[in-house]
Amino acid sequence: MDSNEVFLTLSELVLLGDNDSASKFARQNLMKIAKNYPNLNDRVLEVLKKSKSAKATKSLRFAKTPLPVDQDSRLELIKTSITSQVNSDTKWPVQVQRFLNEVLEERKLEDKLIAAGLNPITSLLFVGPPGVGKTMAAAWLALMLKKPFYVLDLSAVMSSYLGRTGNNIRTVLDFAKSQSAVLLLDEFDAIAKRRDDNSEIGELKRLVTVLLQEIEDWPNDGLLIAATNHEELLDPAVWRRFNKTVVFPNPNYSDIQSFMSVALDGSVKDNSILPLISIFFIGETYATIDKEIKSFRKRAILTEVPLEHLLKQFFEESVKSIDKNDKEKMRLLAKNLLLANVSQRQTTSITGISRPTLKKMLEELV
Repeated sequence: MDSNEVFLTLSELVLLGDNDSASKFARQNLMKIAKNYPNLNDRVLEVLKKSKSAKATKSLRFAKTPLPVDQDSRLELIKTSITSQVNSDTKWPVQVQRFLNEVLEERKLEDKLIAAGLNPITSLLFVGPPGVGKTMAAAWLALMLKKPFYVLDLSAVMSSYLGRTGNNIRTVLDFAKSQSAVLLLDEFDAIAKRRDDNSEIGELKRLVTVLLQEIEDWPNDGLLIAATNHEELLDPAVWRRFNKTVVFPNPNYSDIQSFMSVALDGSVKDNSILPLISIFFIGETYATIDKEIKSFRKRAILTEVPLEHLLKQFFEESVKSIDKNDKEKMRLLAKNLLLANVSQRQTTSITGISRPTLKKMLEELV
C-alpha cells in the first residue's frame, strides 16, 4: 500500500467516525515508518506515547451520522469497523476476483449502462464456509468503491418480539440506503429462512417477503451484500433476487501464496520462502492463515528474531512432520523446492523423491 492509499484509508476511517480502526491503522503504519525511516524513529515514538496517554474525545468536525439503535436495548444495529487487513492489493480465488472486478467495472461505466436502460450490479449473495473471505471481500468492495461499509449486527437486531426484529431490519436497510453504503447482511440464513419451514411463524415469513423486495429495489448508488455459510437454509426465492451469486472456495496453493504476500506486507525480503511454507497451509481458510501470520509477526517483535528466520524455522519443523507417503504433496513440495533453487540433493533428502525423478521434473519446469 503506497502513501496515498494509506492516507486515503486513514481519512476514510476518520471521516466515518470509526476512531478505533483509525487508531489501529495509524499505529500499524507508524511502526512501518519507524522501521523504514530510522531518522523518524524518535518522532514516531513520541506520537505513539502521546496517543497512549491521550483521552478519547469526539470532534464536532468529524461527527458521524448517528447509527440506528434498538428501541429497547439501545444497542447499535450495525457495525462500522473495517478490517485493517483489507487493502487494494488483497486478492481472492480467480473466479471470485472476476465477479468482484465485474462490480467495479460496472460502477465505473455506470452512465453507459443507465443510458442503455440497464442498471449496474446492486446486490450480491456470498456463499461459502466460514473463514474464506466473504466479509473481507465485502469490505474490499466498499474500499474500492469509496463508500461507507456497514455490517448488520444480528445479535442486536434479533428481538424476542418478532415485530421488533422486522422493524430493526427495516431501519438498518433504510439507513444504509440513505448513506449510499455497502451493507453486509452476515449470517443471512438466520433472517431469510425458507418460507415453507413449518417451524417458522407468519411474522418471520412476512419479513422474508420484505427482504426479497428490498433486494430487487436496492438503489444504484449503494450495494447490498448477503453472506451465508448455510445456503441450504435460504428461501428458494432468495437465489433469483440477487444480481449475482459468488461462491467462495477454500484458497488453493496459488491463492495462499498471494494472500501471504499481501498479509506480510513487505515484512519479508526473501520471497523465496513463501512458496515453500504455503504448501503447509493447503486446506486451511484465509482466517486461519491470517491468524498464523499474525502469530509469526508477534513472535518476531517480542523475541526480536527476524521474521524470515521464524518462517524458515516453521518450514524446517513442518518438513520433519510431513508424511512422505503423501506422494501428491511430496511432488508439489519438490516442485517448489526446485523453483526456489534448493539443490536436488537437499530436495531428495526432504521429500524422498529420487534424483532422476527430480531431474525430469526440473526439465518440465524449464
